[in-house]
Order: sequence, then C-alpha cells, then structure tokens
Amino acid sequence: MTSPSRTPPRAFRRHAWPLAPPHPVLRAFERPPTPYLAGHRGVDLGAAPDAVVLASADGTVHFAGTVGRRQVVSLAHAGNLRTTYEPVTPLVSRGQRVTRGTPVGTLDPGHEGCRTTCLHWAALRPTPHRHYLDPLSLLARTRVRLLPTDPHGGSPTAHHAPRDLPHRTGLRRKTPAARAPPARLRVPVRRSVVGARPAVVGSRPVVVGVRLRAVR
Repeated sequence: MTSPSRTPPRAFRRHAWPLAPPHPVLRAFERPPTPYLAGHRGVDLGAAPDAVVLASADGTVHFAGTVGRRQVVSLAHAGNLRTTYEPVTPLVSRGQRVTRGTPVGTLDPGHEGCRTTCLHWAALRPTPHRHYLDPLSLLARTRVRLLPTDPHGGSPTAHHAPRDLPHRTGLRRKTPAARAPPARLRVPVRRSVVGARPAVVGSRPVVVGVRLRAVR
C-alpha cells in the first residue's frame, strides 16, 4: 500500500493565514515517523489573547465544542481535507457554511507547549487513513514578479537580484559569451641605416646623421 503524498495538490493551495498579521510561527510542523509516535501535528502561531481566528478556506463546520479540557473548531473542506483550530471559543456551530476569512472563534490562552498565547493550526486527510499535513503547505502561493533590468541594459543588478531567482522563476541564467580581444596586425619591420656619415669624436669613430627606414 502506497503512502499518501506529503505535498497537497495545487487545488488545495488556496488557504490563507487563520490570524491577522503578525502571526509568527512559534513551533513548526513535525511529522511523526508513524501515526502512533510523538510529533507536532500542526503549527503554533503567536497572537494576543482573544484574537479573532479566521477560516483558512471555504468549508463547513465539522465540529465546534470541547475536547477534553480545550475548545476546538474543525472545518471540512473540499478534497477530503480538514483543518482544526485550538484553543478557541467557537463563534460558529456544526454544519454552518463558512468562507475563507470568516471568524470561527476567538483565541484562548493555555495551549500546551506555548509560553505565550498561541493558536495550534492543523490540517489532515481523515480518510482512508488519518494523515496529517503541514498546514503552511496549504497557503496560496504568491505570484512571482520579475525584477527590473539594469538601466544600462544589463540583467538585474546584483544588490537587487537574489541568487536563487532563476530557481524560483523556473528560468535559467544565461552566461554571456566571452568576447575575444581584437587581433593586432603585426607587420615585421626591418630597419636599415640610410645616409650614415662616419665621424670622429675624440678618439672614437661614431656614426652621425642616421635615418631609419622601415622595409616591409
């Protein structure tokens, strides 16, 4: 039996953050080696007490109530996907239809593992086998904007273009072909002495009146 894909289909990536910014990730998703071992089946997002918790995507309220000593809201989405939010005071009821950004509860303090108030946001496929996903992988991808080119006609400037830009945009950086230096025309030159006149300066003979002529 093959295990389900760890990356959600592209159709699922239409979710939004369940909190208004800022929403720092205090603890990331940690997939357990097996469904029965310890892990962190969601992410913890920091926020102030009583912060409004929002539905990350369109769906139906699957559950809103108390589980143990905490209150939980669970939403069922298309594609066999479910998201949960805890600890929250529910503002919705079971069976209610919600759209992305609908307030589903207010944040309560006291989530285990957080020193400050935080929201535990989880995502899973309930059937055929309970399989948890990293909820951050559900967030809608932002559109990539290409950087402007250099005003002098070159590629994006080094202080503006990140090194991984070709990887993120799916483009390959083209390396300009090296230009060979222009060849210099070398003409052999032979020099001959023309019109030399011997003379004597002191006790040494010298040649004066020398003119050089290039012979090609």
